Amino acid sequence: MVLIKQLLILSLVIAGLSCNRNRVTIDGTVDGGGGTHIYFERLDVNRTVLVDSVEAGINGSFSISAGVEEP
Repeated sequence: MVLIKQLLILSLVIAGLSCNRNRVTIDGTVDGGGGTHIYFERLDVNRTVLVDSVEAGINGSFSISAGVEEP
């Protein structure tokens, strides 16, 4: 019974630490895009708002992460 409680507590702690509800991460590769700037924008009703930007690596790979308020 003690082992079951410990496993339950451990699984809840792991689940709680792995939740990342308010962040989004986008990973990708741009073919032939070494050094290209990647812009992450939010679309409002009548305009776009720059959230963040990154420069793709030599091989065109990039990773961008930002906080979000809603899905």
